Amino acid sequence: MLWGVPDRLDHQKGTIMFGKKSNGQGEAPVRGLQVDLSEMPMPEIPTPTAYCVKCREKRDIKGAVESLNAVGTRTLKGTCEVCGTTVVRFLPKVK
Repeated sequence: MLWGVPDRLDHQKGTIMFGKKSNGQGEAPVRGLQVDLSEMPMPEIPTPTAYCVKCREKRDIKGAVESLNAVGTRTLKGTCEVCGTTVVRFLPKVK
C-alpha cells in the first residue's frame, strides 16, 4: 500500500521516499518501503531541441545547459548536433 505520491524514486537502490525521516545525518527512507523498481518503466525524457540558424531547421541540442541571459530570461544553450553551431532556446518563466 502506498501513501500518495512519492517524493523521490531511487532506481539504483530500489527505494521510494515518502516524506523525510531524520537519522541525524540528513534524511533517510521510511522503513519498510523497499520496492523492486527494476520492473517499473523509466520515464522518457525528451531531447531538447532548438532552431539552428545555419541548418535552418529544428535540431537536437548537444551539451544543453540552462542559464540566465543578461535580461534575466531563462535559456537553454548548447550546440547543434549536425553542424556544431551554438543554439539557444528560451524557456518559460518559473511561477
